Amino acid sequence: MEVILTEDKLGIDDLAIKGGLPIRKNILNYGRQTIDLDDIKAIVHFLGNSNYLTSGPTLKEFENVISQTCGSNYVSVVSNGTTALHLAMVAIGIKEDTEVIIPAISFIATANCILQCGGRVVFADIDDKSLLININSVISKITDKTKAIIIVDMCGTPAPYQQLWDICKEKNIYLVIDASHSYGVKIPLVGSYGDLTIFSFDQFDNITTGEGGAIATNNLEFDIRIKKLRNHGIEEHDTQQIHINELGYNYKLTDIQASIGINQNKKIDYFIEMRNNIANIYDAIFNDKKLGLNNLLEPLQKPDGHLSAYHFYIILLNLENLKVDRDTIYKALIAEGIGCGIHYIPVYYHQLYKEKGYLKGLCPNAEKAYDRIITLPCFPLMTDDDQKDVIRALKKVLDYYKK
Repeated sequence: MEVILTEDKLGIDDLAIKGGLPIRKNILNYGRQTIDLDDIKAIVHFLGNSNYLTSGPTLKEFENVISQTCGSNYVSVVSNGTTALHLAMVAIGIKEDTEVIIPAISFIATANCILQCGGRVVFADIDDKSLLININSVISKITDKTKAIIIVDMCGTPAPYQQLWDICKEKNIYLVIDASHSYGVKIPLVGSYGDLTIFSFDQFDNITTGEGGAIATNNLEFDIRIKKLRNHGIEEHDTQQIHINELGYNYKLTDIQASIGINQNKKIDYFIEMRNNIANIYDAIFNDKKLGLNNLLEPLQKPDGHLSAYHFYIILLNLENLKVDRDTIYKALIAEGIGCGIHYIPVYYHQLYKEKGYLKGLCPNAEKAYDRIITLPCFPLMTDDDQKDVIRALKKVLDYYKK
């Protein structure tokens, strides 16, 4: 038996919710890597022609490609975005008795890199319509112990860089941009602001090297130190004899991965265009009063004039118009074959941070937004039929549970 999808109702009925058939038989994940034949050929060509599997010329070529894409003078490629964050904190001197301000909603690595250096995490609230860091909250959290601010480009949308950078320069503190979601965005040019910018290249990111990351900067001293730290503390010019005068790490990326990244980077504009096409369709459907979804949810907002990579496409549920909470909607969508996500839980909700004394109520906007957010599938290989399934399932579930 198949579910019949009729145009007038977008194929929506309550079969799955009442125990019948779901919209999809197989789960549609919220993200997926985009690997094509050109990427495979690039790896094969590299393996057949290179004398270096790691720490070779392909790595430097990848760094140059990233530098040209993001408009920074220097780039250090590392093993992943998490190690990039850690190296950034070491490079700017985070240690005991220093504080770093971060948004309350982010992937936990944004906070953990501070703890790894012995620093104290200070959570700033967010704008509950965009999930980006709230500038007024940042200002209220600055003390004489504040060493840096890490801002996060949630969902691929750049935060208000210039305003935050002006604040940092006035207060003589560092601005680190966690741009794991926004690599390749040109307006504003991600990578050309702040002291250090962090990129991530894991399987679901805007380009992928499997695992990988990078640190972009216009500060030569930072770049020299980071390249030293990623390779056990060894000076780059050391050849026959190794002299280590500082504790370093093995955070290198292989040249094999770099060869994938170089080829992936050729398609970054196309990848972002595809993500934006999907997001524009979602926006049009969700704002269409005829379908009635506009009363039950709202898309995230973007700062005026900013483009987004739409690494994630997140909606905010209007819970006042629904009979159930976010978790019920989330589980119902999973039952319909839509592999949605929740990005992210406020960092201080994690047990690690509870044990450090961070309490609920610290950032009201973040907590309110967390109760409402659901991440919908959005990735370049997503088909028109995939997106129709998402919209049908979402309308089916929200119609069933609306007041």
